[in-house]
Amino acid sequence: MKQLFAALMLCMISNASFAADNAEAIVEKWYAALESVDRSVFEEIIADEAVITLNDLETDQNKREFIDSLDEWQDAMRGASIRHKIENTTPETASVLVCYTFPGNETLGRETFRVVGGKVRESVQTVIGDSCAGY
Repeated sequence: MKQLFAALMLCMISNASFAADNAEAIVEKWYAALESVDRSVFEEIIADEAVITLNDLETDQNKREFIDSLDEWQDAMRGASIRHKIENTTPETASVLVCYTFPGNETLGRETFRVVGGKVRESVQTVIGDSCAGY
């Protein structure tokens, strides 16, 4: 019985670790695609029922609206860069500190992702500073 319990616990730990790694992998893809404005990656990693919340704009976007907004984002990314650090993860979530550096200004944000089945189901983006000092 103890061996069965130990094997079950090992499987649970392995699955949780895989899920957290999966969330991290999706977040890494997200920021690479955001910087290169790669719509095909977003088509792949965003769930059809996803909600992307942009707190500073007080708006929610669905998958299609988010991908359609990348035309404007592509213009904004000229001469810009993105740096990010994953702060913490759980089996289904990742919290990220992100610095957007545009020509003439910077924005520091905290973004959280809920990832289920290898797809972003929810993203909440919040601006926390108008400078990346201390990033």
